[in-house]
Amino acid sequence: MPPGDDTSQEKSLEPTPKKISEAKEKGQFARSQEVSTVATLLVMLVLLWLGRDFVLNRLLHVSGFYFRFDRLMDLSARNLGGFLWRAVVQLLPVIMPMFGLVFVAGLTSELAQIGIRVVKDPFEPKWDKLNPVAGVKRMLSLRQLMEAPKSLIKLGIVGGMAYVTLRRDLPVISLLPTNTPGQGVLVLAHITLKLAFRICLIMMVFAAADYWFQRWQYFSKLRMSHEEMKQEVKEQEGDPVLKARMRSIQMDIARKRMMAAVPDSDVVIVNPTHYAVALRYDPEKSQAPIMVAKGQNFIAQRIREVALDGQVPVVENPPLARAIYKQVQIGQGIPGALFKAVATILASIWKISKRRGRVWARRN
Repeated sequence: MPPGDDTSQEKSLEPTPKKISEAKEKGQFARSQEVSTVATLLVMLVLLWLGRDFVLNRLLHVSGFYFRFDRLMDLSARNLGGFLWRAVVQLLPVIMPMFGLVFVAGLTSELAQIGIRVVKDPFEPKWDKLNPVAGVKRMLSLRQLMEAPKSLIKLGIVGGMAYVTLRRDLPVISLLPTNTPGQGVLVLAHITLKLAFRICLIMMVFAAADYWFQRWQYFSKLRMSHEEMKQEVKEQEGDPVLKARMRSIQMDIARKRMMAAVPDSDVVIVNPTHYAVALRYDPEKSQAPIMVAKGQNFIAQRIREVALDGQVPVVENPPLARAIYKQVQIGQGIPGALFKAVATILASIWKISKRRGRVWARRN
């Protein structure tokens, strides 16, 4: 197996934000269906509890119309649709708010888990799902193997809770035949809602545990190997060899541009071989001389040669050359502390050039 193959390497590194973002763009999220189920169930139960009187009255009114024994109902194929439509219309005030709130609860629970995401190619066919080997692996995955025991545990706990609740309310249930139909419905509704709330609390515990497990499994799948981490860093920061080549090209261009400015400078101050700085001064454009080129060793020697070829005065002043080199960048003006020394050199150059009838400074 090739050494660069990630399948041969242990994925022990936590996923980077880029890796997580790419997974979410593909529709892979850390989400639990249990959370959405519990959220919708809880909202529905709260709505039924708060509006229990209205819901029961509406149900009794509808059932009172259809379950009367003092007259026979003609449930023929001709009028069956009318009976059903009337029942639906009378139950709409109960059904519509419940459906609306359940939808909002389900949507909110999903958004709380995954947020608003734009998934790339959401309808792109996943051909790997047609692979029987991959299908068997999914069936034998840790997540699927945990589903059966989890379902059995939930069924046992819910069944036990239902048994305990109904056993405690057994005396009340045994008195139902002595109550009126309306009272019996109220008692059954109270017991049913109480049992449903208790079951919902149990499901909330399972949902929290399942959400934690889904997040753990999600980030475990996204773990990265050292090779993957190196590849991602290379993609983000660029190939080091290419970056070094680009820096070399940029430095070469900058060096050529700097050398091209040397013949137009007014003076080059050198520390015979180690430092060289080229200055240009135009009183109409700047208050202080501007550095147009500088260099050490080989570059300093090249600046000196270009200056001599361009008949630019070269002045040896080691302390001043070192000070200007260290304190001033290309394109910056000479600081006030060095201005007097530079001005003295420029003045002497202009005096000599005037005496010899040559124009060395203030080139345009």
